[in-house]
Amino acid sequence: MRPAVHRLIIRISTVLGLLLLAIAIVEICAVVGMVRTLAGLEHSPMSLPVDFSSTGVYTADYRQYAVPPFGMVELLIEIPGATEALAEERFAGLVFDVTIRSATGAVVYRSRFDERSAEASRITMFVQGIDQRSVNTLRLHGVDFAKGDYRFDLSVAEPAPALAALRTDLRAEYLVSVYPFAVGVHAIVAGAAVVLAAIAWFARALLRDRQRRASTCRSSAASPTSVSTPSAATVPTAATPA
Repeated sequence: MRPAVHRLIIRISTVLGLLLLAIAIVEICAVVGMVRTLAGLEHSPMSLPVDFSSTGVYTADYRQYAVPPFGMVELLIEIPGATEALAEERFAGLVFDVTIRSATGAVVYRSRFDERSAEASRITMFVQGIDQRSVNTLRLHGVDFAKGDYRFDLSVAEPAPALAALRTDLRAEYLVSVYPFAVGVHAIVAGAAVVLAAIAWFARALLRDRQRRASTCRSSAASPTSVSTPSAATVPTAATPA
């Protein structure tokens, strides 16, 4: 292989190795940040008993442990001892407002749930399985404000009479179903970048070693070879007779 080609490959390997190393560092930082976020998402921001069968305002402390992915938080409507979710007909006519305020009183989230036009709301209701039971769940969209302590207010404007005399507890949970998968993807990309960077730098080191050897061989071939000339033997001079 020509020296010019060697030099070109070495430069490409150097640039490629540095680029892959930078990608690996970025991905590792992303994994570390996501793992920290995931640790915060394991906490419950709030729990609150609510009576949806009558009008009223319910308030609780809300702690944002981490900014949730996609800005979504789920409020599980739990009924102590129940294993089945309530029928949708039980929530007929229900209208309530959710407001979250910062410590200074500034509104960071506000939305209304109207059972008759739930599609237009940032709050949706559905049924999901939790701990081998089915529960009704309210999903809040757009809860992407910063970490910290807040106040959660739920105001029942129009109650659902079918929920009379039924104790319900709201428990907030972060939506983390796809987050571990995202962490795994970033970790795989980081690992692949490290391996490829190592291969690129190994190829660079190998080519540089071959280049040095070739240069040494050319230098040895170009240098003149010194030939030693044997010295003439000293011949003793015969003594001249007197």
